Amino acid sequence: MDNRLLILLTLAVGMIAVALTVQALVLYGMYRKSIDLHAKLNEFLPKAEALLKTSEKSLHDTRQNILELTTNANEILRTAKGHMARIDVAMTDAGNRAQVHMAKAEIVLDDTLNKVHSTVNTVHKGILTPIREVTGVAAGLRAAFSSFVTSQRPPVHSATQDEEMFI
Repeated sequence: MDNRLLILLTLAVGMIAVALTVQALVLYGMYRKSIDLHAKLNEFLPKAEALLKTSEKSLHDTRQNILELTTNANEILRTAKGHMARIDVAMTDAGNRAQVHMAKAEIVLDDTLNKVHSTVNTVHKGILTPIREVTGVAAGLRAAFSSFVTSQRPPVHSATQDEEMFI
């Protein structure tokens, strides 16, 4: 049993030695890669710093441009609000004036129509009514004159026919 234990211990020590050797090789590989990475970083670092400086400058310029644009946009908005307020006042004033003029035009139109109606009534009463009366009197005089001049009696059948119409 001692042999077995000794073989087992020897195998364990051997495996540990192999593991340590592999670990040492891995660490050496990592060391080499870190040196390569360090060299590449030393090449890349100045470029990255230059890019960072350029980016910071661009960002600063962009911030200033955005600030200017925002200021200009706010000023334009304020001006537009002022113009809109003036336009609103002008439109309200124009609407009020239009209403006043429409009311005046309606009053003038009503007055004109009343005057025309009054004139028509005056003409009707003052001219047409007397003309009808004169025409009626003339028709009566004509009938009376024709009755005196002809002095004939109407025949019986026409007189009878006239009376039948009213019955």
